[in-house]
Amino acid sequence: TKVDAAVAVRQKITADVRGYIRRYEIISEKAEAGFHKTVIRALVLRRRSGEEDRGMGADSTEPPPENTRVSVTILGSGPRAAAWGASAVSSVSGRFLSRGFNVTEAGSSAPAAKSDLIVKGEARAYEVRDPRLGAFLSYRGKVTLEVIEPGTGAVIWRRSQEASALGVDSQSASSQAIENAGALIGAAAADDLTAYLWKKF
Repeated sequence: TKVDAAVAVRQKITADVRGYIRRYEIISEKAEAGFHKTVIRALVLRRRSGEEDRGMGADSTEPPPENTRVSVTILGSGPRAAAWGASAVSSVSGRFLSRGFNVTEAGSSAPAAKSDLIVKGEARAYEVRDPRLGAFLSYRGKVTLEVIEPGTGAVIWRRSQEASALGVDSQSASSQAIENAGALIGAAAADDLTAYLWKKF
């Protein structure tokens, strides 16, 4: 995270080739002395050989099983619910598409019942106020997803992801923050589900 005068102005995630975070959960969040503090618990896997990583999802380039269909429905929550939901769906769907999944969205001609996996979620954003930003507005976006197997109704994957963005108005800043969060969680879901599907075959 690039910080200027204690304000996050840009985020970038890089991977260390020695290992990666397989999954994590948020333990606590709080505001303290002008900072937002988050405590997480993470499972970090250490890479030991190319063979061990194959099919694990995080670094594998192998696509999911052929014609795997995913239905994506994400609802916004808050004053710009429709726009936030649309931003999250677009961002998450884009990550699934780039990974090789066939994606259908809410309202499409392909019903969720015909999907191999159903992705449901919620998107929301809130303003991070700081007088040092001047004319810019800072927003924090949060996207929560769960993935369901239609046949059993079992939730096989669940996670939340947050990200920040700056903008000249609240609409652009909040939508960009949700888009950033959606890109991160969408990539994680696509990778993990690819690994999950191949293990079932």
